[in-house]
Amino acid sequence: MSALGGVIVITINYRLGMFGFLSTEDEQSPGNYGLWDQLEALKWVNKNIGYFGGDASRVTLFGHSAGGYSIGLHLLSKHSYGFFQRAIAMSGLGINRRAVTHGAKDAAFRVAQYARCYHGYNNVENSSVFQNSSFILQCLRSKSPHEIMAATRKMRTSYHKYDFIMRPGPVVDNDFLEGTPEFILDNKDSDGFRTFVSVDVMAGTNDEDGWLLKSKLDKMQQTYQFNLDDGVPVNAMCDGVLKEVVRDYFDSNSAIANKICQRYLRNSSIEAQGHSTLDLYGDMFYASPAVKTLREHRMGLRHLDNPTHKKTYHFIFSHKPSFPVISFRRKWLNGAQHGDETWFIFRNKNFNYTKEEEKLNDNFVKYLTNFAKSGDPNAEALEIYWPPFDIETESYLNINRSFSIGQHLFRDRMTFWLEELPSLQRSLSSSTGSDPQHRLLSLTFLLTILICFVICF
Repeated sequence: MSALGGVIVITINYRLGMFGFLSTEDEQSPGNYGLWDQLEALKWVNKNIGYFGGDASRVTLFGHSAGGYSIGLHLLSKHSYGFFQRAIAMSGLGINRRAVTHGAKDAAFRVAQYARCYHGYNNVENSSVFQNSSFILQCLRSKSPHEIMAATRKMRTSYHKYDFIMRPGPVVDNDFLEGTPEFILDNKDSDGFRTFVSVDVMAGTNDEDGWLLKSKLDKMQQTYQFNLDDGVPVNAMCDGVLKEVVRDYFDSNSAIANKICQRYLRNSSIEAQGHSTLDLYGDMFYASPAVKTLREHRMGLRHLDNPTHKKTYHFIFSHKPSFPVISFRRKWLNGAQHGDETWFIFRNKNFNYTKEEEKLNDNFVKYLTNFAKSGDPNAEALEIYWPPFDIETESYLNINRSFSIGQHLFRDRMTFWLEELPSLQRSLSSSTGSDPQHRLLSLTFLLTILICFVICF
């Protein structure tokens, strides 16, 4: 990428798991240490990149999955303002339901339990003394990294058999994040929103990001009597996947579960239902957050009466690699799974790319690095013009062996997640006389997830 695109690529380390995101939701351990680590790296880049031939006025944040979540949160933090000029988020953004956790103190308490902080004590669960933040921190600081990691693994499996919430993760600490991502996007005069509209934004997803369900579908095969090699049956989607997802993200509301089930129901075949199940998961967690973020970016620039100064771009990666990236890819899958696009940004010498894939790689990298250098992926002439995303057309680039332009990605499905379902939630809240509740969901930052800075010469 560096040689082909003429950019400096910097990858960083930051604290992960409980070391980076332990939060007791108070002043004892407010959390978000991994995000602060990333910010310190950004500050270092701004101060020192000139010594390496870089330009501190042309810094692009670039990340995939958890790296995309990080970028989405930096886009909404007042503290990150001015330290980068562009952002490229792939399969992950700040408004993804997983990007911010909830129940952080409970997770910390469970880790303390599994780390044997309360060994020899009785009635721990009912004792305010032992759930005291100071006690939790004091004990965990006496444990080894291996003990904390082992306790964290036990904590993650202590909630539900099929738990879709990842913990620990970033929190609303009223400092790095002054509110939920949704709140910041809704408050266009906030300091976080000022950061959001101060940069050019590119976001994209893969057409089979939903295959991240694989591990949970594997476990459901025996319960629902199916073979994942053939697809996913209706009962596994509606009674299995959806039941658990709605429990974690919609307070087990049966009306919402039924609405989603009917929207993604396919009676034609188990294979068709498998595709629709992956669409459900990918749409909910990746495609719709990307579309919403890009819409908010455009509308925010209009709010500032400056709709053309900063650019917005959208893409979908849909090429199925010809080489075996993963051994468990089912035959009925015919698109790009979560992470497949990264093999066409950072080429792997162990894979045999076809001539068409080498060309795809070259063009994709040039689009990305053109954007990093100027905010315009078309700065260097390529085989197809990539139009910017706007509210009227919502143009996007479909990245495959042959590139193509589309408008309004998955239009009906995005309307469902961004308009119909929120409308149902509002009506349900109104009928019960309660205010809408925004569930804050979590993220575990993994060592294998990419986050990097692209610095231009």
